[in-house]
This record gives sequence, C-alpha cells and structure tokens, in this order.
Amino acid sequence: MHQRLRGIWFCAIVLTLAASTRGWPDPLQFTVDDLGGGLFQYNLTLSNPFNILLSGLNIFNANSVFGLDDFSVIGAPADWSFFAPFPPFVDELNYFSLNPAADVPVGGSLGDFFFQSTTNPNTLNADVFKLFRDYDLIDASGKQIIPEPSTYLLFTVGLLGLIGIGYRQRKKAA
Repeated sequence: MHQRLRGIWFCAIVLTLAASTRGWPDPLQFTVDDLGGGLFQYNLTLSNPFNILLSGLNIFNANSVFGLDDFSVIGAPADWSFFAPFPPFVDELNYFSLNPAADVPVGGSLGDFFFQSTTNPNTLNADVFKLFRDYDLIDASGKQIIPEPSTYLLFTVGLLGLIGIGYRQRKKAA
C-alpha cells in the first residue's frame, strides 16, 4: 500500500510541476525600434487565443525595468487608453479598452500598443514579457484570465491533502 501512496504522491508532484510550467500560448508579441540616442520604442501586439474577449493588458515592472512614468511616451490603439506607472507607488503600465467593440476578439489580435524607453533590449532577459512574470490579461469583466502557477500549486496541495485524509480514514477502518 505504501508503494501505491508513493506513486500517487509522485504523480501529483509531476502534475503540479507540469501545470505550473505549462506552455500557455504567449499572446504578447513585441518588436523594438532603435530610435537613436539611446532611445528605444517597444511595439506590442496582443493576440487572443483564449475563449473570452480581452479588454486589458497590465505590464508589471514598467517603471523598474523600463523607466516608464507619467512623462514617458506611451501609446494605445484606438478606443484604448492607459495608466502610466506612478513611481514609487505604482510600477505597472495598465492598458484598458474604452469600448467593448474595441476588445480583442477571440482568435484576433490588436497592435499599436507602444512605449518609448531608454532600456536597451539587449540588456533584458529573453523572457521579459512571458506570462506570469511581467504582464497579465484582463477579460471584459475586469478579471485576470490566466491563473498564476501558484494557483496550480495550491490546488494540488489541497488535492494531496484530501488524498492523504482518505488514505488515513481507510487505514483506520481496516
């Protein structure tokens, strides 16, 4: 019976690791234009492979990584707006749709998000815009649509706890 329990624990740990590092499609693509004089323009395109409209994009660490603030050059597509970072209190660049008709449709994409920064892209990690690290996506109701890896970890720990309780109860009954 201990071998079976070890097998269940092993499978649960593998599933947790697989879920937490799962290869979600990366809906944010970016290019960088060198504007000269140490200034770079980051051009963002948001694709929607999910089954829900996208109406927001939050880029974390926008001030600490890119040096963005209220005086930065930041642009959004038509019918979208943004809140620039407000250091030292807010480190995010928040894009949001002003009109439900401008939300990114399922299977669609939307470009024209951009910001200018003195941060050289060659000094950034290759995965600076990967999910769960530097941005999240917002649906039309204002909720984050992709759970963080810690959500999977907590779910799995709870599931393992229930399995353990069931095992102990069966052991006591026998």
